[in-house]
Order: sequence, then C-alpha cells, then structure tokens
Amino acid sequence: MRVTSPNGLLDAVMIRKPYGGAAGGFEWYVSVVPTGKAVKLNGIVFQAGKLTGEKLVWNQAHLIEIQYDIALIEQFRNLWGLHEVQDVGSKGERDYEVEIRLAPSSQNFSVLTPDGRFR
Repeated sequence: MRVTSPNGLLDAVMIRKPYGGAAGGFEWYVSVVPTGKAVKLNGIVFQAGKLTGEKLVWNQAHLIEIQYDIALIEQFRNLWGLHEVQDVGSKGERDYEVEIRLAPSSQNFSVLTPDGRFR
C-alpha cells in the first residue's frame, strides 16, 4: 500500500513481507519515503507481527495515521524526518518532519482478550 501526502512530497508505504516459508506468516512494515522512491527497511516507523483492517491515511501534510482493527506491534516510533533519506543541509535547514499516529478502530481495542489470551 502506497499513499501520497496531501502536498505530494512524500509517500507512506506499507509492506507485507512473508517469513518462515509455508508454515510461517507475515510481518508488516511502514516507511516514509520521497514520492515514488523505493522503500528501505532500515528506516521503518512501524513493524507488526499481526495486523488486520490496516490502512494508511495522511490527515495533514505532516501527519500520518496507521489505522487498524487488531495489531501486535513490535516496533513503533512517532516521528520521521527527511534527513533519514536525503541530505537536508549541514544545519538541517531543509528538513521536514512527519508525525506518525496509531489509530485503532475501536476505543475498547486490545490485542489481548480479557483473560489475557491473544485475539
């Protein structure tokens, strides 16, 4: 899934990558890159071992929401900067920051059931 920012400068990209062959599963990764550029997994902002109802939404030019029904989140950070993928000047004068927000579909959401088991 690739979604372009409202100002057309960046793409939020979600990749589902298989692991473990036929008995394995999937990992989900989200990265931010300049529009149309390839994704590099060394700059991810989100990684999940389980994800359902996934959707990327740019709410503003500096704000991405990762929407989901159920997620087993293994890594997450809420800030990304253009300096991670290109030269922004020695003083960072051309840097561009983006906030990443998690947005579960329900206020009562939990990856665990009330008795502590995984959904």
